[in-house]
Amino acid sequence: MSEPETMAERQARQLARYAEIASAAAEKAGAAIAACEDPERLPPLIGALQKAGRSLRQTILLEAKLAADAAKGPDKPPNSLAVARRSAQVRDAVTRIIRHRVEPLEVEALLSELDIELHVALLDDIFTEVPLDDDTLDIHVAHLILRLALPAEFAFNWRDLPQAPDPRIRDDALGPHDTG
Repeated sequence: MSEPETMAERQARQLARYAEIASAAAEKAGAAIAACEDPERLPPLIGALQKAGRSLRQTILLEAKLAADAAKGPDKPPNSLAVARRSAQVRDAVTRIIRHRVEPLEVEALLSELDIELHVALLDDIFTEVPLDDDTLDIHVAHLILRLALPAEFAFNWRDLPQAPDPRIRDDALGPHDTG
């Protein structure tokens, strides 16, 4: 009788399967674009390729995170408060850029991808051990912008953008506003 599969093994197997599906979808979309002779049919095909590519990238990042978590083992101390603050600052900066510079239909997918990219960044000693100042914050923001396949110029002047709303607070959850 074989041993039962661990959660990490099951997750790795499922991610590998999903990566194959996303890769096949991207290949089919690419082939459809190459074969398309009607310019009006191209935008949805290109959108399908972009979505499949984003799914594949997210899956690859998750596979890398699982492998790094397994290699890290239980002896690694948990992230410090300073690392949590750094992650929050970088998340705020990149979220501002996404919410104010990206097409509305792409925002939620990019925010999900940002979460994955931040988890991967937390595995990097440069992210977790180098003191955070304005220069290193800008470097982290620029790195994530490029990892999210956004134009590099989006990383400039992000401080001038309005702060992103807190997703934990919904306007309709606050109740009626007192109009005086």
